[in-house]
Amino acid sequence: MNLRTGALWVVFRKDLLDLIRDRRTLFAVVVLPLLFYPLLFIGFSQMSFLQNRKLEQEVPRIQIQGLGNAPALVNRLEREKGFQLTSFPQPEQALAKGELDLVLTVPPGFQDALNSDKTARVELIQDSSRDRSSAARRKVEAFLQSYAKEIRETYLTQKGMDPSSLTLMRIDSMNIVSPQKVWGKLLGLLLPFLLVQMTLLG
Repeated sequence: MNLRTGALWVVFRKDLLDLIRDRRTLFAVVVLPLLFYPLLFIGFSQMSFLQNRKLEQEVPRIQIQGLGNAPALVNRLEREKGFQLTSFPQPEQALAKGELDLVLTVPPGFQDALNSDKTARVELIQDSSRDRSSAARRKVEAFLQSYAKEIRETYLTQKGMDPSSLTLMRIDSMNIVSPQKVWGKLLGLLLPFLLVQMTLLG
């Protein structure tokens, strides 16, 4: 071991001893990452799973704009137990206030497109800052794709065509959430984590 290497070892050993003496720093550098962060991740994952399962069981409140453009679709939704159809004079305001979970906009020509080889199109309006609205969007998307597949397969089979050769439905999405709400939701998710970390570190 030459002189330079020996000097480096002395400095390293001194810094290591200082680090060990400083228990708070040692805890933050070694114990916290190895023990606390995995437990925190597991805890948040479990909470998120339970929250999502609860949201999936709730009945979303939906308003349809363009009722006359898809009477068969409206009748099908009315018969479904997993959806609650509502009506507000200003649906986007009701959505922003949390009185409504999702707005489904059906344009003219929807039913004709669905019953032909054309691509039917709808639009879903949500507020992604609210978990209930996001869950409603996922549930309605799944329903619409299933409904479109059923109608399209019947039509194409009658025409002797392959049902898998065409797009079932185009679902456009619109988000009315403001940047302030996005940051507020993000802060709400991070704040408990930061508070726990600050408490542990003093």
